[in-house]
Amino acid sequence: MERNANEIEPEDVLLALARGQLGVGRRILEALSVHLEQMQDELARLVPHRPRGLGWKSALAFSAEALHALAWAKEEAASLGHNYLGTEHIVLGILRDPNSRAAKFLREQHATIESARDAVRTILGEQ
Repeated sequence: MERNANEIEPEDVLLALARGQLGVGRRILEALSVHLEQMQDELARLVPHRPRGLGWKSALAFSAEALHALAWAKEEAASLGHNYLGTEHIVLGILRDPNSRAAKFLREQHATIESARDAVRTILGEQ
């Protein structure tokens, strides 16, 4: 599938979560034993090069897949009884996509939606 360099894909979002030092989303990935350095290397090859300094004011838009992942993230947050959308929910939303390269990578790392939900509950002290 050809990537549009002007769209934000689930891989972009997952790569940003993995690069972040803080956030529950990264802690979920760590709890799932996802190899973050390997993931960053693999996903960085999928993410098109963008000129340095290209920011949110540019013409970047979310792809259909990224929008689906965010909608699923919202559903996951609601199903967990959360009234906010956090990075942990975004990981869950990405995992729900049967076709995205980001979800495929996570599944190859043996991450499942069920194990990710369990990790969210554990990390947030809800079990």
